[in-house]
Amino acid sequence: QVSIALGHNPSGATLTGTTTVATVSGKATFSDLVVDRPGTGYTLVASAVGLSMASNTFVVSGPGTPTVTLGANPSSINAGQSSSLSWSSTNATSCSATWTASTAASGSATVSPTVTTVYAMGCTGPGGVATASATVTVGSPPPPPGGLASGGTRSGTISVAGAIDTYTFAASQGDAIVLSLGKGMGTATLEPWIRLVSPTGALIGEHFAVSAAQVTLTAPATGIYTVLVGSDRGPAYANYGRFAGTGSYLLSFVSAPGTLSISPGDEGGAMTNGASHTGNIGTGDVDPWSFTATQGDAIVLSLGKGAATATLEPWVRLVSPTGAIIGEHFAVSAAQITLTAPASGAYTVLVGSDRGPVYINYDRYAGTGSYLLTLVKAPGTLSISPGDEGGAMTNGASHTGNIGTGDVDPWSFTATQGDAIVLSLGKGAPGATLEPWIRLVSPTGVIIGEQFGVSAAQITLTAPASGAYTVIVGSDKGPAYINYDRYAGTGSYVLILTK
Repeated sequence: QVSIALGHNPSGATLTGTTTVATVSGKATFSDLVVDRPGTGYTLVASAVGLSMASNTFVVSGPGTPTVTLGANPSSINAGQSSSLSWSSTNATSCSATWTASTAASGSATVSPTVTTVYAMGCTGPGGVATASATVTVGSPPPPPGGLASGGTRSGTISVAGAIDTYTFAASQGDAIVLSLGKGMGTATLEPWIRLVSPTGALIGEHFAVSAAQVTLTAPATGIYTVLVGSDRGPAYANYGRFAGTGSYLLSFVSAPGTLSISPGDEGGAMTNGASHTGNIGTGDVDPWSFTATQGDAIVLSLGKGAATATLEPWVRLVSPTGAIIGEHFAVSAAQITLTAPASGAYTVLVGSDRGPVYINYDRYAGTGSYLLTLVKAPGTLSISPGDEGGAMTNGASHTGNIGTGDVDPWSFTATQGDAIVLSLGKGAPGATLEPWIRLVSPTGVIIGEQFGVSAAQITLTAPASGAYTVIVGSDKGPAYINYDRYAGTGSYVLILTK
């Protein structure tokens, strides 16, 4: 008989199976030996009467580590389309996934998400756990031929006298709808004329003007709306080529609430709190921007023209998550909206040019030029644009900055309930047009202090609560100048916090 046992035992394993067998023709065979722990450098020792011999070293491997792969094809779809998920695994005894209750170790499935979704799965085996994920990005479907996507622009040409171009879009009852039509460059005779027809066939909006026309209204019903684009010089020319104008045009469309699809090369989209956003308004153009807010947040939107010689007369509007236009202001060089968020959700900002109602048929909306748009939302983290001023304040220190046309600079500090707070703001150069304006927003989003002055302004109060406070610096000539560059002053400043 021959017996076998573990010699070198690096992992303290146990050898099981038949360890003593009789020889057959001088040969001993062990067929069911098991070493119960993985390790490197094991040896076996065989022994018989008067004989002992060790084996070479060997390795005992543990169970294999599970692996899993998961892919989506295609990985980007439009709403209403599908993607195929495929997965496989090794060394796994069970798998689970986020899109189904039970999952085989390999397979495929079809998914049709309505929003961008991350799909994940995990597989378990004796050797551990493995995970994998795949993202399916969901975009808005492209508009059908003649269809309009919110936030986008469509270019066209009225090439034949009396021609009408037709577009369509879908809207829900209560949506804010803005349609803006501007004539193209050159010597076109087109005098933009835009009409809107409801899902019931009623003409619910119409405007014509020399260079730019616009319709703004609330959708009266859910369904498909029709837009008619043409040229109209007005009733006085009824028998003198009233509808004969020709030329190129640009049509802008925004409906809110809803996802914005900004056309390539145009400006708009998501805004960052505390940052400055630049853009350019062409003839009759409207740029839509968006941000999210929580009910009770303080919201400040400031819009300034980029060049003094531009014809742009800044016009900013704010649409609530329910589709209501809750704020609007236009002015010669700078416009501003300040309010408290009435609801939580996505807000839409509309930027354009407006000379005022008296110019309704005389290029009220035709101003052009670059602009700077700033959002301050409090409470909230501030992300200051490179080269701009704002951010965290130091108690007792002087903080310098510069206000451009329609600019606001947001600063922040923390205070404890009961702290005495003094904020002082002075203009940096006596000849500057800046008229210092300072506002203080509490940790709950309430504007608790405000002052403006010709050269200096100051706020003194006791902190009503502990937390982060937001300071908003700008220029204000006073309510009497509401549409006459009330907020357009420029120049350097010094801001001091004493707490």
